This record gives sequence, C-alpha cells and structure tokens, in this order.
Amino acid sequence: MTLETNKQDAIDFYRTAFEGNPKKAVELYVGDDYIQHNPAVEDGKAGFIDYFERMQRDYPDKSIDFVRAISEGDLVALHTHQVGADYVLKVSDLFRRPRRQRA
Repeated sequence: MTLETNKQDAIDFYRTAFEGNPKKAVELYVGDDYIQHNPAVEDGKAGFIDYFERMQRDYPDKSIDFVRAISEGDLVALHTHQVGADYVLKVSDLFRRPRRQRA
C-alpha cells in the first residue's frame, strides 16, 4: 500500500461512516479489532456503528470537510471540519491500517 492509498482509504472510511453508512465503512475498512479512543464512543466495531448511526439520526444535515490528511507508514492523521445543526467541530483522528492476516 502506498501513502496516498492509505490517506484515501482513511478518508473514504470516515466519509462513508459520517454520511450515514458506518456498517459499510466497517465492512470495507476495519480489520479484526477496532480500538476507539474517544470516551464518547464505545470501543469495538459495534460501538463505532452505534455512534455514527445515532449521529445520522440526530444530525441528518451535518457536513464534513477534510482539511488535511497526513500519512506515514501505516498511520494516517485526518484533520476535519464538521458542522451540524448545533455544533461546529475541528477534529483530528488517527488511523492505523489493519495488519494483513498471515496464511
């Protein structure tokens, strides 16, 4: 995988979840384990899906702009600007590409 591919995959993962399809995002981009470091979101895949489904219900007209993506090795940092009906957030998230399963 290239650094550009890693960045694009992280953006596609986050956009897919943010725009209302977190199950698809998890199916396409998440490995066996998902560790969540946001205390407002439960750890694991189910916690991630529940959070983004709730966000879609509560803020159906929210928007996200990807300000920058930085990639090094298997890590990607995303800086986003998120706007909902009653919030504006500037967020940084860090993603690690899942390690490949060995045969």
